[in-house]
Amino acid sequence: MADNKVIVNNTERLKVFVEKFLEKGTKVEYHVSEEEHLFVVVCEVGGQSSLGKAVTKKKAKQVAACKMLEIFGERGIPVEEETDCERRYESRVKMSHNSKYYNKRLNKKDARGLTRINDLWNLKNSTQQTELLVEESPSPVQQADQSSVGNELNNDHDVDPQPIQSPSKKIKISPVVTVSTTVSLIESEIEKIKTDTRKAGVRLKYEVVYPWLYFSAGRGGYFCKFCELFGATKTPFMEGGVKNFGTHPTRLLKGHEQSKGHKETMDRYTMSRIKNTNVFKQVCEHAAATNEDERMTTRGALKKIFECVNFMLLQKWAVSANAEKFVRFVSKLGVAELQKYLHDDQDSTLKREVTYLSPTSITQMVMCISDLVERNILSEMRGKPYALLADESTDNANRSQLSVMVKYAIGTGTVTRFLGFIHLSKGDAAHISSSLEQFLMAKNLDLSLMRFLALDGCNTMSGVNTGVQRRMRHLSPFTVFVSCRNHRLALCLAHLIKRFTILQDVDATLLSLWKLFEFSPQKMAVFKHVQTVYGKTPLIITRAATTRWLSHLQACSRFVNRYKCILDTLDGIYEEKRDPEVMGIRGNTTNKMIVATILLLCDILKPVNMLSLYLQESNIRFTSLPNHVKLTTDLLHGLIETYQEHIDSDTLNTTDTEFSKCQNIFDEIDDRTDLARRLRVNQHVDQTASPKSFLRETGIPLIYDLIAEIENAFSTGAPVLSHFRVLDPLNLPDLLHDLAEYGHASIQGLVNFYGTAKTDIFQGHTMQEPAMLDQTQLETELKTFKVHLFMLMKNEKLKLQDIQHRFMTDQVLQQCFPSVKQLYELAMLIPPSTAVVERGFSLMNNILTPKRNRLSQRQLEGVMRICHTEVKLQSTDLEKLVDDFKGLKKRKRDIVDK
Repeated sequence: MADNKVIVNNTERLKVFVEKFLEKGTKVEYHVSEEEHLFVVVCEVGGQSSLGKAVTKKKAKQVAACKMLEIFGERGIPVEEETDCERRYESRVKMSHNSKYYNKRLNKKDARGLTRINDLWNLKNSTQQTELLVEESPSPVQQADQSSVGNELNNDHDVDPQPIQSPSKKIKISPVVTVSTTVSLIESEIEKIKTDTRKAGVRLKYEVVYPWLYFSAGRGGYFCKFCELFGATKTPFMEGGVKNFGTHPTRLLKGHEQSKGHKETMDRYTMSRIKNTNVFKQVCEHAAATNEDERMTTRGALKKIFECVNFMLLQKWAVSANAEKFVRFVSKLGVAELQKYLHDDQDSTLKREVTYLSPTSITQMVMCISDLVERNILSEMRGKPYALLADESTDNANRSQLSVMVKYAIGTGTVTRFLGFIHLSKGDAAHISSSLEQFLMAKNLDLSLMRFLALDGCNTMSGVNTGVQRRMRHLSPFTVFVSCRNHRLALCLAHLIKRFTILQDVDATLLSLWKLFEFSPQKMAVFKHVQTVYGKTPLIITRAATTRWLSHLQACSRFVNRYKCILDTLDGIYEEKRDPEVMGIRGNTTNKMIVATILLLCDILKPVNMLSLYLQESNIRFTSLPNHVKLTTDLLHGLIETYQEHIDSDTLNTTDTEFSKCQNIFDEIDDRTDLARRLRVNQHVDQTASPKSFLRETGIPLIYDLIAEIENAFSTGAPVLSHFRVLDPLNLPDLLHDLAEYGHASIQGLVNFYGTAKTDIFQGHTMQEPAMLDQTQLETELKTFKVHLFMLMKNEKLKLQDIQHRFMTDQVLQQCFPSVKQLYELAMLIPPSTAVVERGFSLMNNILTPKRNRLSQRQLEGVMRICHTEVKLQSTDLEKLVDDFKGLKKRKRDIVDK
């Protein structure tokens, strides 16, 4: 057996070699030198063979294994210490993401699915033993060959050996086989092993140049160790491996090394080798870095979308249905943020699925803008005294809405803002007042800071005993009720109609004439054609509303200016259709009393409308209102004097009034009415009445009653309101010696009201409020300040708002007259009318139209707040809006934080 020692240096041919020997019945023994550091053994335990363990004395963690058995030569193979082989091995066994904590130990379960050693020795009727002696001292050539084999072992992923220590230097494996051993067979096997050894040297060459390459004998191919562990893209060096390098192996290997997938794999591998690395954290950071640009794009695009939505709201457009179309249209105009966000500049297949342009998202954006505006309003007025304005109306969805607005000081002036709608289920004073109280408390507004309450003149609102104003004054005793002066002025005409029935006939005539042309396009066409024939601009008939002075003036003026055209149109329509309705309207239009009254109203309503328009202004000051009322009454008195003067002198036709046309129109009526008809129609009316008799009997008494109604309407109210006139510099006397007695009663009234504590008892409940100002200090300041005010007026003409501006900008003036400063702030807050609330109802009807009446209460309130405030979004507002929109819910597309 000693002569038959065989040196085996290649593990690939081991199986064939062993099978040849076993067939001949040779007993195989493996001897390993004691001086060597590494040895691999196969031992027989209980009749079955198993793979031994390989260890080193110097490094217990070094493991070298393979699927096949490795046979060492005479001198063995020394273990590589701290070489590339060891590093490649460590990169293979450190497979866990948290490899910084441990090196993986290989155990039995790691060898599942691999070829078992028993399969090599599973032969029948083993009857003979063959011993193969492996010399302990291999030659240098053998040592080099075995180094290549060792590299193969370190690069083979298919074998997971377990390191153990074994001191024995000779191990016997005794499968007994009856075979005849021949040296020639052994020599042939040696030649094959030498050929395989040369091939292994070639592989070693490329494995040294490309550290990522290794050869797997079990799978029979070349693989990339990094792509297998960390690769995301499939490459030839992964699953099946590369069986043959071909004629250009260097080109193949360099192509893989420089590929994008391999470089990404190497980056992942490098990151995995960093100490204190958390893979989950790396994944999150990588995802955050990848999506950062997209998140910034989304945030920038949302700002543009908010601007588009706000623009559409200010135009009173339907937003939810048209927002996407409008935004895409704006994007096509060249807005880079929207183009990048919507991919409108690319192929349509790249368009995003989530664009936040759905009706639901647009509605959320509208609510975000509304909430931002509301927060700004509440932050501006919180802690300041304010005036509350409210009125009730019905919207197009048939809901009773109480519109609530507030007036407060900001900067050197005042503003009036829409606060919200209250949906009223009942119309009584108790329900309205309780709803209003809850509404203000929900907005976190202090009721004790409410100083004025402006409502209309109906009994439910202005009732002295149980009205809304009485209940609200109980909650805040210093609140002063202000009845809308515009409503009072409108009621003057209603009171006159009750005493002068001819006004009812005028209203009926004007309204029927408007309906005749408004609801008949053919009749309107005839009327416009007649006006064209007369050489006049075609106009339409204006509707006269019962409580609107401005509409009455326009309707009466249109009637007088187009009187002949109206008569010709009515005659032409009646001759064609013989419509009795047309004949009745023509009879009223030729009634001299009705025509004379219309002419009189044209003169009367001009000064009255001037007062009405003044009351509808936004910057009106309550302290200057009495002057305008006196101006109106003076103009009416002057009109009476003009009429009386020309009646006596019989020169009425020469006056610069509309009534001067009365005689000419009466002559026209006589020319167009035949004698028989004049005798039949209105026999109880004196058709021969002259303009003079009409003025004496009807016209002048009507004007006197109107003056009395206006004076009475503007004289009622809380006395403290009239006391504020002492603060208006326009009311100062012209002479200095009159200044001592100026405003004495008003000063005392302000001192008594704001300088004493208030106790209010309503339905058994008592409410107490301490005094706002010190009586002595307030009285002293007012008496001193009127002298200072007189001196200021001598230098320049100032108004109430100018004095308020000086108080806000002059610190010395504030320190000298702190109580007077508070009174000026209150004087600026007094609302003369609720016209701003009425305009709000007109805006509401423009938003909630009959064709668009599905808006909810909250949506209607939000759109109304935006349109009334007419907010212009700044860059800081857009940032807040995007953050609010992001915080409403978890978004499918992430939005970067500010």
